[in-house]
Amino acid sequence: MSARPLALLAACFLAGVVAGRAVPDATPVWGALALAAALTLALFRKRTLAFALAVMLGALHMSLFLVKPDVSRAEGVRLTGYVDAEPRKTDKALRLRLSRAEIDGEPLPCRVMLYLYDMEAIPACGDRVTATVDTWTPRGAGNPGGFDYAAWLWRQRVALCASAGADSVLSVDPPDSFSLPRWTQVLRGRVAAVIRGAFSEAGAGVALALVAGDRSEMSEELRDNYRASGVAHLLALSGLHVGVLMAALEWALRRLRLSRKASFLVTLPVMAVYALLVGLPASVLRACLMYAAARLARLEGRPRDGLSLIALSMLPMLLADPLCIEDAGFILSYSAAAGLALFARPWPERASMHRSLPARCGAKLLAALRVSLAAQAGALPAMICLYNQIPLWFLPFNLALGPLVALLFPLLLTAVALSALCPALAAPFVWVSERLVAFLSAATALGARLPLALVNASDWPAWLIALYAAAALCASPYVRFTRAGRRRAWARAAMPALVALGLLLPRLGGQSGLEITFVDVGQGDGAVIRAQGRTYLVDTGDGSAMAEYLLNRGLEPEGVFLSHGHSDHVGGLLALVDDFPPCPIYVSAAWDGEPPDEAVALAWEKATAAGWPVVRLRAGDELLLSPDVTMTVWHPGGPEAHGLNETSMVCSVSYGESTALFTGDLPMAQEFIPLPRCTVLKVAHHGSKYATGALLLDQARPDAAVISVGHNSFGHPAPEVLARLEGAAVYRTDERGAVTVVLGKDGSTRVTTWLSEGEP
Repeated sequence: MSARPLALLAACFLAGVVAGRAVPDATPVWGALALAAALTLALFRKRTLAFALAVMLGALHMSLFLVKPDVSRAEGVRLTGYVDAEPRKTDKALRLRLSRAEIDGEPLPCRVMLYLYDMEAIPACGDRVTATVDTWTPRGAGNPGGFDYAAWLWRQRVALCASAGADSVLSVDPPDSFSLPRWTQVLRGRVAAVIRGAFSEAGAGVALALVAGDRSEMSEELRDNYRASGVAHLLALSGLHVGVLMAALEWALRRLRLSRKASFLVTLPVMAVYALLVGLPASVLRACLMYAAARLARLEGRPRDGLSLIALSMLPMLLADPLCIEDAGFILSYSAAAGLALFARPWPERASMHRSLPARCGAKLLAALRVSLAAQAGALPAMICLYNQIPLWFLPFNLALGPLVALLFPLLLTAVALSALCPALAAPFVWVSERLVAFLSAATALGARLPLALVNASDWPAWLIALYAAAALCASPYVRFTRAGRRRAWARAAMPALVALGLLLPRLGGQSGLEITFVDVGQGDGAVIRAQGRTYLVDTGDGSAMAEYLLNRGLEPEGVFLSHGHSDHVGGLLALVDDFPPCPIYVSAAWDGEPPDEAVALAWEKATAAGWPVVRLRAGDELLLSPDVTMTVWHPGGPEAHGLNETSMVCSVSYGESTALFTGDLPMAQEFIPLPRCTVLKVAHHGSKYATGALLLDQARPDAAVISVGHNSFGHPAPEVLARLEGAAVYRTDERGAVTVVLGKDGSTRVTTWLSEGEP
């Protein structure tokens, strides 16, 4: 408290911000507590009360930022706003963020995210866009560990979304005056054009990532290789890049005989322009603020301390926007910086000038090893909770490739600058950079092929993160003990033990009985069956939602049942192959008779090439999923079926008196088959009016019905189907998120949903 009051103050304020996020609707409570702490501090003047006040002020600050304006959805309204961020082109739409937005002439108290479909021309930053749109409020994460779209938008002060076709855009007008977002977009575009013109396609993708922070032109395979090798952070602009850039610039200015103070004053605006150019990511802001604080301390003759520098950079960011604590870049950057501050302090030199060359090289290697371990130790809990995977071989690849990237970055900057001025002079730098990029790509591809390149890990609970942080602090030199050496050794030993505990936690709690979770995969189907501790999937949805859910829960599938070859049921198999070891894929005997979707064919090819065995099933087949849980196949069978929907595999899962029935996209024309009485029904074809007819419901008579559906233009679920399901409890994944059903052996049913009723 006396040695580093600023670091402790920042830690208390951060703790308050986290508390305010955990209890978001308690603004009056936090305000009253902050007032009480301030009055107590004024009366008693105790230093500890100042830190208590920092906690309360942090919580109050966060709860005020969580207050969203009251906006509602509407159709066919006139939206006007100014593009204030670089437009993003996705597979389906053009995404524009609008500020100073108005609806039918009424100003909005928030920004708007506008999605334009079939739009060829792309507006620029600063343009004024007017369109006739439909609006809606964004929804939060539909699954545990899923992407919280509403929170991501609100970090940008967006509380309302809108969509329109290109023919509904009434006008796009350029700005009348200077626009900073437009200037940075133009500058970024010119840098990208220079890089594309100077480098090959593969080299340009990595060069754009390292120079401008844009990884969109890197192939998905290359990004996965960097991640599996544990060096994905080298592509993210961070302290390494800022440090190299600033050190090179200061060195050049010092060679021009400028004083330290003059060099610093010249470097500051360059640093600001670079931060704007790369889009102001949290990691770059942290590095710039820490750099400025460290240089100012040196100029003033004050000591520089890692924890105090972290505090000096963190407090302005939290004051400006406490919601940044939810940003992955902020979390990873500061956790890695904390690890470096705690564990990477230089060891005393022992007459290094008189040591042999091998000894000096060994000392340098040990120093690099210590730095890499320190950063990874600090960032490990964040990596697990954000990505649910640990790159096992991160240490050797960071030691080998970290210095290479530190060398490559200034080479790329030089190559880009010379390419813009004189391409002939840039040729040698481009050639060397291309060779280094090729070596990086080959090395990361090798790392991705190593056994156990990525180890899956479920989210850590808060108590485990707190224990790990306490052990890290006790293991550092910042905490003083009696018999410090022994206690620090115990703390260091506790850290890997806690990591091992985190990996084992999902396996320590046994699961008995039958639990089925209908995962929110959008407009698609995907369910997870947990049968007495064993995990199976029925369809996978499209995209990565199913894989993310399994990783978050620490589950590993032992079998995957696929109803039919449409991508909204099978497309997620592609992500499963990347993240999990092979397990059997169960399909109907009619699978080969109908060509699947193109995306399904790609996923199928990848799965079979990776060694996932295929088992074909027919009506009447039974499989024992666990000692007391049985899977029975009911269709294809009966009337002749044509097309993917008609050949959907229909199966049931039975546990004592309880049964769950899965119907794929089965249409009413194929309901002339015997079906069991069921406790829970997965409604066919996302609630299409051409499915789940009277014949099926007369046999099934479900107590609960789950409709797996997302935003769509088909009218799913149809009012006719909802009327036919009267008498059963109906749960929709588009309204309630993931739906979990626990089935008892006695026929009892307990249903829980990830989103409460009425929650957006």
